Amino acid sequence: MRRLLSYGAATAQVAVCASPCEGRNRLRREGTPDVVLLEDRTWPEVDAEALEELRALCTRSAPRVGLILSRRIGESQRGSRIPRGVPVVERPYRLDELFDALRLAMLRSGT
Repeated sequence: MRRLLSYGAATAQVAVCASPCEGRNRLRREGTPDVVLLEDRTWPEVDAEALEELRALCTRSAPRVGLILSRRIGESQRGSRIPRGVPVVERPYRLDELFDALRLAMLRSGT
């Protein structure tokens, strides 16, 4: 998946994470990517602080990180848990949806 999103001349650094804690740890270890693709689900309470840090990365002035949430087909929006306007893609993934979400996330983050 990461290779597909980072393919060609318009290469983007994409971090694919299953939880906010994994995302935060990966960002600390590997640096800030252009976009974070985060599995959207009910996370344990321990992920609350990490989720807030990821949200802050998406809204700060510069450099910002684009955020894409991934959820299973048919799951309802959890709008109160995510930053307004964050693209959401459904699993199983369709490449056209992923590319559109990636473009939108990068435009909003200014990268």
